[in-house]
Amino acid sequence: MTNLRAALAFLVLSLAFVSPALVPGKVLSNSDMLWFQAPWAASKPASLARAANPELGDAPQQMQPFLREVKRSLPDIPLWNPWITTGRPLHADAQSAIFSPFNWIAYVMDEWRALALIAALKLWVAAFGAFLLARALSMRWPGASMAGLVYGFSLWMITWISYPHASVWALVPWALLAAEGVLRRPDPRRVALLALVIGLQFLCGHPESSFHLIVAVVVFSALRLRRSPSWRRAAIGLVGGLVWGALLAALVLLPVGELIFRSADLQQRAGEAQNIKTPLKFALGVMVPFYWGKPTQTPIDFFLLARAFYGGALPLLLAVVALTKPTRERVATAVLGAVAMCVVLGIPPVFWVVSRLPVFSSGHNTRLAVLYLLCLALLAGWGLDDLVKRGVSRRVLALAGGLLAFPVLYTVLRSRSSWDLVGEALAVTFGFDRAPALSDPTVGGVVRGAATLQWMVVAGVSLAVLALLRRRWLAVGALVLVAADLAWAGVGYNPAIERSLAAQPSTGAIRELQAAAPARFVSVGNITENAIPMDYKIPEARGYDLPVEERFDRLWRSKLSPEFPSQVGPLPAFIPLVLPKVDEERLHYLSFLGVSRILQPPTDPLLRTEGLRVVYAGPDARIYANDAALPRAFVVGARRRVGDAYKEITSVGFDPRRDAVVEEGKTEGTPGLAGPAQILHTANDRQVVETRTTRPGILVVSDAWAPGWHAVMGGEELKVERVDYLYRGVRVPAGTHIVEFTYRPLSWRIGWIVSLVAFVALLGGFLWRPSE
Repeated sequence: MTNLRAALAFLVLSLAFVSPALVPGKVLSNSDMLWFQAPWAASKPASLARAANPELGDAPQQMQPFLREVKRSLPDIPLWNPWITTGRPLHADAQSAIFSPFNWIAYVMDEWRALALIAALKLWVAAFGAFLLARALSMRWPGASMAGLVYGFSLWMITWISYPHASVWALVPWALLAAEGVLRRPDPRRVALLALVIGLQFLCGHPESSFHLIVAVVVFSALRLRRSPSWRRAAIGLVGGLVWGALLAALVLLPVGELIFRSADLQQRAGEAQNIKTPLKFALGVMVPFYWGKPTQTPIDFFLLARAFYGGALPLLLAVVALTKPTRERVATAVLGAVAMCVVLGIPPVFWVVSRLPVFSSGHNTRLAVLYLLCLALLAGWGLDDLVKRGVSRRVLALAGGLLAFPVLYTVLRSRSSWDLVGEALAVTFGFDRAPALSDPTVGGVVRGAATLQWMVVAGVSLAVLALLRRRWLAVGALVLVAADLAWAGVGYNPAIERSLAAQPSTGAIRELQAAAPARFVSVGNITENAIPMDYKIPEARGYDLPVEERFDRLWRSKLSPEFPSQVGPLPAFIPLVLPKVDEERLHYLSFLGVSRILQPPTDPLLRTEGLRVVYAGPDARIYANDAALPRAFVVGARRRVGDAYKEITSVGFDPRRDAVVEEGKTEGTPGLAGPAQILHTANDRQVVETRTTRPGILVVSDAWAPGWHAVMGGEELKVERVDYLYRGVRVPAGTHIVEFTYRPLSWRIGWIVSLVAFVALLGGFLWRPSE
């Protein structure tokens, strides 16, 4: 009954955290930020003064378009995304998270309504999993409830809730709990349970976070292995569970692995971790999360996601209390949490060692903060159990006073605020007024003062709870206080906006681009990636999705955005494929990519590049035509073998209309155009092209080649080869023909077969019964 009551309590709390978005007419989204960019800025509702949370740009630009694209495609599994770059794998990007159990909600109901329920489910899974883990570690109900509360509703989990990262992190406690089960009794059923959790978290859409989860399971198991009654069998069971889980997720892992090995990420991210750390000053966020402002109001320093280390004021004290009784598991938990934060904050020598380890060396290890918060949650649980059992001593109160006074002293002694601003800071703290604008000279003092006052309120109530309450009432008071504290910090970060503001309408510029389709366009200036091409089915040359295929990345970054030669660099500019400007050389390569339209905000200076002409000028955007653009499909009479296709296509005088450049096979045919071709239909995994030729030739489609593309003409299978460094090409005879391309990668076929076999074995594991 204790577990059931906890499950219901966490469910109620999860729904409460997203309750503003459960009101009819509301949506849990920050997609209203798109109203502040072309082509929608001109029709922005007058009532919309600012975006609800401009920090969460990836949600409306990536996560939500991917979710909508997948839902539109079901029951077919969309393996290819033809709408961004020159086409790229969709399922293999992982973050589209097609099989994530959290996204299933959106597949059976309105996707806008589903966003709040998906977020609530993540919070509930994280909190209840941490509760069960704490119970397995022998905590009583108060301590286990505290652990679930701190981990599930920490500011870190709240800020990342719209990302696939949080889907993986929600399952971390469940993975550790399943590993604990194997350690205690390594039978097939418990190994199967571990495999199920490992498989599910791989499906959630963020391989880097999955790696961190696996590391957590390995470290946790290694520390507790000797306690197993049969440690050798347990070790085998643990390894078997991890491998089995990977096999269950083979339908995702094999396509992801194939794309990674064909991507620019391997080279560009190698050794990147040595340069990625959160500035040490943000360690103060452990206590005062909004010292640098709120992104929903006035952010003095942007990107709260990187420093959302707050798990509550009272839990910090309870964690210290737990260490006054230093058992082996408590010390190990504290050490692991400290190591995680040393990596996050770049503190040597821990940072130097971890950032040079394989896999760690290429990742964003600042996200190990989630493991610190899990360790904090467990320590807080142990600490609360201790105080409920033996009471609160004067020593504990003195310790609490010293710890809770630290941020106040820091603010005062470093003159980060002023007593003259207390009134304004109080108004901001309690929501009676908004923080001043960044241009206001008092903004720093008011924001930091408000953050410190918020801490003082929570710290003061924490001291009162410890001083006045005992036993069961202490447990209840502590839990209520921490729930209120985390709600004060986190509710509102993921905004509930009017549904009428969530989706942007088609505009004149969008309709102009649709009329020109299948012509490819590109955006220059402050225009969102992904949303326009994916929602309106208009192919764009830019794109924001990882990992990026190595050949496309090389051409784009060297010729179209040399200002951003790698995805490694300051966020957020370096990761997306952007077009900083248009000049004659860049227009030449845009023409090669088949870009015949350029979309520009109407407030930007007019493009005066030779070869461009304005074909649409409205209040929403400006559109230029590029008549020199390569056709989206055409037939050339010859193929020419070269040693280095990239060198060839970037050489002076290269003309793709003359012949198709290949790196394999032989030179043959007569150069020159053999006839036109027309794209009749484009969808995920399928493209239909009509050719009209006077002689045999090579059909070139200016969409990306990838392993797994097949072509059929009149029932005859054609070989799809890579031509002109990037594109798909097939040999076609003279005459009028229909060529149908389909994307069926071998990695997907092998993957789902392996997953199916592993799932059947999983059912067998759950049905296993020990012999009498």
